[in-house]
Amino acid sequence: MNKLSFFILSTITFLGSFDVQAQSITRKVLFLGNSYTSTNNLPQLVSDMAASVGDNLIFDSHLPGGYLLTQHYTNTLSTSKVMAGGWDYVVLQEQSQTPALPNGNFNLGAHQLSKLIKEYNPCAQPLFYMTWGRQNGDALNCPLYPEMCTYLGMDSLIRKSYKQQAINNNAEISPVSAVWRYIRQNYPSIGLYQPDESHPSVAGSYAAACCFYSVIFKKNPLLITYNASLNAADAAFIRTAAKAVAFDSLTYWSFKVNPTAFFNYTVGGGVNEAIFNYQTLLPGLNPLANTFTWDFGDGFTTTLVNPVNSAVNHSYLSNGTYTVKLTVSNCDVSGTQQAVYQTTISFCNHTPTIFKTYPWYCAPVDTISTQVYTAYQWYDNFGNPILGQVNKKLPLLNSNSFYSVLTTQNGCSEMSQPYYNNSGPGVIPHDVDVVGPLTGSNTACDGSNLSLIVTELAGSESIQWFKNGLLVSSANTPTLSFNASGTYSVNLFHTNCPNYIFYSKTLTFSFIDCAIGVKVNKANTMGIVIYPNPTSDHIAINSLEDIDVVELYNTRSEKVYSKTVTGKLSNEEINLSNYAKGVYVIKIRNSKAVFTKKIIVK
Repeated sequence: MNKLSFFILSTITFLGSFDVQAQSITRKVLFLGNSYTSTNNLPQLVSDMAASVGDNLIFDSHLPGGYLLTQHYTNTLSTSKVMAGGWDYVVLQEQSQTPALPNGNFNLGAHQLSKLIKEYNPCAQPLFYMTWGRQNGDALNCPLYPEMCTYLGMDSLIRKSYKQQAINNNAEISPVSAVWRYIRQNYPSIGLYQPDESHPSVAGSYAAACCFYSVIFKKNPLLITYNASLNAADAAFIRTAAKAVAFDSLTYWSFKVNPTAFFNYTVGGGVNEAIFNYQTLLPGLNPLANTFTWDFGDGFTTTLVNPVNSAVNHSYLSNGTYTVKLTVSNCDVSGTQQAVYQTTISFCNHTPTIFKTYPWYCAPVDTISTQVYTAYQWYDNFGNPILGQVNKKLPLLNSNSFYSVLTTQNGCSEMSQPYYNNSGPGVIPHDVDVVGPLTGSNTACDGSNLSLIVTELAGSESIQWFKNGLLVSSANTPTLSFNASGTYSVNLFHTNCPNYIFYSKTLTFSFIDCAIGVKVNKANTMGIVIYPNPTSDHIAINSLEDIDVVELYNTRSEKVYSKTVTGKLSNEEINLSNYAKGVYVIKIRNSKAVFTKKIIVK
């Protein structure tokens, strides 16, 4: 006898929820890394921040200088700390250059440790510490790997590598690299590096700690009142950056995959026998669930600890229709997640199957179809009938989705097994990186050369570049170089889908006259203090050295204020109440130095 299957329900339920912003939370975290983590005692910084909000961080660490993750995996002290169990998170920080190198062992160490973490801590979450590019690139590796010659190039390689390891290992990311880049672009007077241009300054570690607090406690870093040894203004800027990049995008930096309850079945050799097989949607990974309960719809149930490599056989006592339900659950730091998948099976005289019309997916022209019957009804990913789809063929609207078809022949209706349409036009790029001497967010000096680089290509794409809406290049090159203001965009097509744009991004850049010296100067040798910033009506300036001139410029490099002074500044006030809201640059100079800083009028 043949069987039909009907995808009725697939849900994920989160058991236990609360307003984390208002709750006092305790987290147990193990830090495995090297000097990037031990410098300025990052775990203690996170603990002090948590305490300032009323939360509690219990932590342990092993942080030998220059250590690789593969070395941690073979180090008995590191593994014994993992195997002690009870952790909510285990932080994994690779050696600073390895993620940017094509021949590093980052992938191996990340996989080995993530597997060990889950084996001894079923509810723990691996958390990757996304580090940063060196301040001016990696001079040592630059000759062999040109992308590492600049900060942006090296930082982009590191970011891509950490994201891939999080995807591979069902993990979360603490996006410290992204927070640093935001600070470099928006608060460039804050020095994140030590003089070696590699290790973090106190401000750099403080930024990392704000990022970790956001990810570990899932709380807004603006709640933090602990400033470490930083001045209040810099600490506040850093917390704002961590909120914008990490906290406001927590789901973007999490690659956890919730448990899945999908299964299929085959006809058994016995009378009315069905053989059920649990199907993980992540081939090669351990099952993402801890418990499995089968309800066969006829009063019989069973449980298995791990059904991935073992089939579940069940024989029904009579013909008929039965609803088979699989319930799976797992636990992690956010609580217990539960997934349910139901399939209706019957015994009929025909069995429909589904096959693809084309070997690739090109929305909306691709189709799937079944054999010839007297009637059809197609069903979507959630077992709902698709309105109007009552023909032999179904136009595909989405990849990575399940479809089923109910067919009728000789008065008997049978559902096909779910068809999983997972084909697509290739790897979707995650970003378009900007390479070149930017003076601010999407701003460069006249005469500079910038490049847009499409990252994470699969090699089967065609690329179109546009400037101000006009096509400038349709060559299959991932890089566009330019030196003029304008709006630049890129469209990507799969070679098998020439009319289907599967990725698009647009960026606007401005080139300004930098001859006036309106550039961000990280040095503050004159001991300049400007407050409040941001402001709504005025700023006050103090200095430790004699000053000659104070000037203010708008974003078009136009001088809007100038005053000649003699001597030190003591609460020198500039009234900004009549100025338009926006970003200005203040320039303060004497015979020895020039100091510049962005001023925000809100």
